[in-house]
Amino acid sequence: MEKPTALAEILEKIDANKALLENRGPLKDVYTEQIDGQYRILNTYTSNAIEGNSFSLLETKLWLEDGVTVEGKTRT
Repeated sequence: MEKPTALAEILEKIDANKALLENRGPLKDVYTEQIDGQYRILNTYTSNAIEGNSFSLLETKLWLEDGVTVEGKTRT
């Protein structure tokens, strides 16, 4: 019997977690909206960081959600 590789073990865990999620049914809309919002903030932060923007993740969140900027930094 072959010893499972690290990749095989990871894939088994993924399959087990996927089955657990599928058994719970669809997410409520409020959770889907929260997840979408978090991905929007994270993707914006990552994209801006690649382009050299110095906003932190929190500053990006505040800018996107509330229009608040940090002193010395602009929205452009």
